[in-house]
Amino acid sequence: MFEKKLKGAWIIHHAQKLNEIKYADNTFDNTLTAGKAGLLLSSLSKDDESEITSSKVQALSTYVGITILERKPLLELLKEKELIDYSKNGDVVTLGLTQHSILEHTANIFDR
Repeated sequence: MFEKKLKGAWIIHHAQKLNEIKYADNTFDNTLTAGKAGLLLSSLSKDDESEITSSKVQALSTYVGITILERKPLLELLKEKELIDYSKNGDVVTLGLTQHSILEHTANIFDR
């Protein structure tokens, strides 16, 4: 379990570093995807509300460096992994996440 948390933290850290540079190939796509998914999941789970409006999701994702083009695919990935869901009115619902479990989920997304 500790190994997954450490791996998740490593992935998020390196995704942030990779986001600062431009590269010509897709060598690090999996690291960037998993890292950004972890960052988005972390920002969503820190909110006091379990249901988060789309405007707040947009603000939170922008704050952690996720572009408008990345947001929807990352949200769909998190839904596919059963880490978030959508309410009847379209709000994002976080599903009982802790900051420690987010690192494990990030590592699992990387390993997919």
